[in-house]
Amino acid sequence: METVSPNVHYLRVNANLGSGIGETAQSVALLVAIEATNDAEINVKIQVHPSAGADNLPLHLTLKVIDGEGSTVMEACAGKGNGCMILEFAADRGECFSVVVKLKEVCITENFVA
Repeated sequence: METVSPNVHYLRVNANLGSGIGETAQSVALLVAIEATNDAEINVKIQVHPSAGADNLPLHLTLKVIDGEGSTVMEACAGKGNGCMILEFAADRGECFSVVVKLKEVCITENFVA
């Protein structure tokens, strides 16, 4: 996690998806920004963008936020012509959550503690 300012940290993950037999590998960039708003709460902004060379996200790419108990609390799915997906939420400090990016059978999961 890199620091942008004393209260803002971010993580960038390049995810390779869709590398099955006969498929073209597709890459996306997952960006997670965490901003401390006060001693008890943080704001989280999650973005998924196509990697260099692509204008749109792969069709049916899903982005999910999973809480510490394993329940999906937010979800977005890329449709035709989507250039990015964004999810934003607030969390209590110490709260666990996961970000899941999935395309067909390929699933990338990143775990966080707020």
